Formats: sequence, C-alpha cells, structure tokens
Amino acid sequence: MEYLIYTYIFIFGTLFGSFSSVIIDRLKNKKSGIISGRSECPKCHHKLAFYDLFPIFSFLSTFGKCRYCKTKISFLYPILELSTGLLFFLTSYFLVDINLVLSGNFVEIYKLGFFLSIAFLSIVYVFYDILYLEIPDSILIILILLSFITISLQSIIPGFEIINLLPTLTGSLFDIGIIIGVGLIMISSMYFIMFKELKEIYDVLILTVIGVIFLILKYFLYINLEQYAIGSAILAGYAVFVFLFLQIIVSRGTWMGGGDLRIAIFIGLLAGLSYSFYAVFLSYLAGSIIGLLIIGYQKTKNHYIEQRRFLNKFRKILGLKKKNISLETKMRFGPFLAIGIYLVLFFDENIIKFIDYIWQ
Repeated sequence: MEYLIYTYIFIFGTLFGSFSSVIIDRLKNKKSGIISGRSECPKCHHKLAFYDLFPIFSFLSTFGKCRYCKTKISFLYPILELSTGLLFFLTSYFLVDINLVLSGNFVEIYKLGFFLSIAFLSIVYVFYDILYLEIPDSILIILILLSFITISLQSIIPGFEIINLLPTLTGSLFDIGIIIGVGLIMISSMYFIMFKELKEIYDVLILTVIGVIFLILKYFLYINLEQYAIGSAILAGYAVFVFLFLQIIVSRGTWMGGGDLRIAIFIGLLAGLSYSFYAVFLSYLAGSIIGLLIIGYQKTKNHYIEQRRFLNKFRKILGLKKKNISLETKMRFGPFLAIGIYLVLFFDENIIKFIDYIWQ
C-alpha cells in the first residue's frame, strides 16, 4: 500500500512539475493569469489541449516536438517534471509518516502539505535561477512566510512538531510573541538591506542593531531564543544571512548575489541553529564538486575550441558570420543552497556524522 501511495505522490509531483514550467515562464515574462491562464507553445502560441499536458509522456509521444508547429521542445521540461516528481517522493518518504497520514493524523497531514508546498516552490526558484540567473522575490517571500508561520505554530502548540530539525519545546504566548515580533523585524530589515542598496556601513549598522536586540532578549529579558523552534530559526536565519552578506561585501558581489541572501533566511528557518551551517557546508561542497566537473569538461573541449577558433579565421576571410566561443561559465549558487538544505532535512544526524568523518 505504501509503495502505491509513493507512486501516486511521484505522479502528482510530475503534474506540479509541468505546472511549475508555466509559472516560471509567466513570472519571467510578467504574464497575467499565472494560475488561471491556458498553457501554450512558446513558439507558435497554440493553446495546448489536455492530452498535451501529461508530464513526460506528452514529450515522448511527440518525440520532443510541438504537436502543432513541430518546433523542438527543450529537454528542460521533462527534466523539470522528473525532478519535481522525485523531490515529492523523497520528501514524503523521508519527512512524513505515510501510515499516520492515511490514518487521518492532522499533524502528519499538515506536515505532508507543508513540505510538498516547500518542495514545489523550491523547484520553481531553482529552475528559475538556472535559466535566468536570478531568483523571483515573490517565490522566496512565500517560502519564508510559509515557513515562519509553521515554525511559529510549532513553538506555541504542544505536539505540533512539523520540522524535526528545530527544538520541540513550546513556550508562553508572551515569550513566543516577543520572539515572533523580533523575527518579523529581522526579516523586514534584511529585505530593506537587499532592496534599498544603501552604503555598506548602513547595512552593517542594521545587522549590528539586530544582533544587539538578540542579546537584550537573552541577557535582560532572559528569553533563551535557541530553546524554541521560532527562536532557533530566526537566530539561524540571521547567522547565515550575515555569513553570506560578508562574502558579498568581500567579493564585491562576484561570489553570489542578493537572491542567495533571501535563500539564507529560508535555510535558517528550516534548519535552525543546529543544522544551518551543515546545510551551507554541503552547499559549498556540492558547488565545488560540480564546479570541478565543469572545469574538467571544459578542459576536454579546449582542443576542440582551438580548432573552432582556427576555422573562424577562415570564416572571417570568407565573410561568413563568426560563431562566438566563450570559456566563461556562470555558476548559480541558489540551486546548491537548495541541495544543502534538502540533504540536511532528509538525513539530519547522518549528515553530521558524514561531515565529521570528512574532517577527521
């Protein structure tokens, strides 16, 4: 029975993967009707029939071409659909007890809905970043708000344990209310830093003030933020944000961009103090591995590129159009941050053992 449910979840994920490609296109091109509009071929703009919308199978049945204008369809679409289906399956397998869901357990049903929503939005931002080298603010805001609300509920309601990486202790409404207020101020201030583009000294001043507020809560109001889910989450969001922000200052924005700062808040909220920097470490590790593979691949192309440059000289002599050749590859760090947080969510304690083993 469980295997059947996981199969359904995978298929369900591929359907959302197909839908995510529509959202990505409409967000980028600022089209109206992001949810309600009809899907169409990007080349001939023919409205797609219902049988054109079956994930993967529609692509295979038309041999990767538009049914109407015969234009080749990018392999990105089936990859996007498969990725979403796989992430939905892994999310339900590692983070949710399907038997409790089937028995009608409210907390487990909420957990399934929450993590599938997070997975879907993560897929949208990752592929958007891959395609356009930027991250849509609307998607990140929804991710952050959805996580913040869920973590706040986890800090107030006994037994409402949704994110296992965070503390399970619940607190008084007064303490949690203060922490939630500080968290909202922190997130608003961070977005102010990202959008206003102030001088760096003012950005540092704002972050310092937030840090002082945390110290006041701990040493004057005697509220230990780290023992509550929402407190651990906002402290981690602040710490990861500052860590990446300092790298942007040092590198003058060449290592990463403002979109990565938004993801930093999201990582902190989901992973908390105990796991956030493990997630960041795994992000760098994944980025380094992929980067080395790309460098290796480019080196194998060097001989071919030299031949192309030699041929381009003759193209120029003959008056033919020159084909541009570039060795520059821009790495998107946003997808690696997503890899890091999901590895931590799926494997938690095993990840710590793995990283400790690496350092030995």
